[in-house]
Amino acid sequence: MALTDDELVIKYIKYATARNVMSRKIRVNGSDRMIQISNMIGADIHDLKKELHYKNITIVKAEANASIFYGYTVYKNGWRSEHQMMKSIIQTDVDQIIKEAAAAVDKKLKKK
Repeated sequence: MALTDDELVIKYIKYATARNVMSRKIRVNGSDRMIQISNMIGADIHDLKKELHYKNITIVKAEANASIFYGYTVYKNGWRSEHQMMKSIIQTDVDQIIKEAAAAVDKKLKKK
């Protein structure tokens, strides 16, 4: 199922946020498992970036009006649109992405 442009942008932001969360955790406790989780999320981000590039969409982080929002600007086909997303809304999705990646890494580690 192909994602719409808006769904693709939101998915990218969720995955990028999850990768940032993992990067902060790695700085505190850089276990091999955490690094593998971060790398798995990074591979998904790479695929999303390729699809964004194919659709000629650029996302740039922007300042939000309040600390409870993520701000970003989307450039597509010469048009620019600024958006904000509540952190609390995507936090559950970010936690789910990290849990899914952790489960995949744990499954891979058990095979070894």
